Amino acid sequence: MLQRLGVALAVAIISLAGLAGNAYAAENPDRDEVIIGTVLVALGTMLLLLLVYLIKWYFGLVRLPPPPEPDAHEHH
Repeated sequence: MLQRLGVALAVAIISLAGLAGNAYAAENPDRDEVIIGTVLVALGTMLLLLLVYLIKWYFGLVRLPPPPEPDAHEHH
């Protein structure tokens, strides 16, 4: 459930940043500021998600994928 909430929050933040960037670009023809702002918001969001992942990893809440099952025809 925590993972779904994190993904939903990330999508909402990125969507709001994208909408705000489009609205600002329509008002101001200088797009360099919009690009810089969008990059900073994207990097900030990625760092926030990395921090959440590292906290989950530190406390052992990250589940590792199961080991692959051996193939029945592998040794034949």
